[in-house]
Amino acid sequence: MVRALIVVSARHPPTHKITPMPQTQKQFIGRHGEEAAAAFLRRLGYRIIETNWRPRRGRGELDLIASHRGALVFVEVKTRHAAVTPFPAEANITPTKIRHLQQLAARYLLEHPVWQSGPAQIDVIAVEFTEGRAPVIRHWPRAVGAPR
Repeated sequence: MVRALIVVSARHPPTHKITPMPQTQKQFIGRHGEEAAAAFLRRLGYRIIETNWRPRRGRGELDLIASHRGALVFVEVKTRHAAVTPFPAEANITPTKIRHLQQLAARYLLEHPVWQSGPAQIDVIAVEFTEGRAPVIRHWPRAVGAPR
C-alpha cells in the first residue's frame, strides 16, 4: 500500500489519520505525475521547454514550463494516489501557493527575457493514480492569475 503526506486546509479536515510516507516515495509519485502531465500536454500540442525549474536565487520550483499557441505556460502539477488520499489533488492550491507560483513565474521571466514580450499563463494539472487503471488527469488552463 502506498501512503501519502497531505497538506490539509481548515476547509477540508482529514476524515482519518494519514501516515506520512518516506520522501522518496512521495518524490516517486510526484515525478510520475509530472511525466503523465507532460505527456498529456504534448498530446494537446504543447511543447515542454523545462521541467522542475528552480530560480538561480530564492526557493521553489516550477513543475513544467511549456509553450502553446505563442504563450508561455507555467504548469503546477498536483499528484495523488487515489487509494490513500481522500481529497482531490487540486485541493492543495492555496492562496499562498498561488502567490508563490506567480512569483516563481515572474522570476522565470526575469531570468529568460526572450519570453517577456509574449503572453504567459499559469495552469494547474491534477493527476490521480489508481491501482490497475490509467491515471485520471484534470487540466485547468489559466487557473491562476498571470505572473506579476
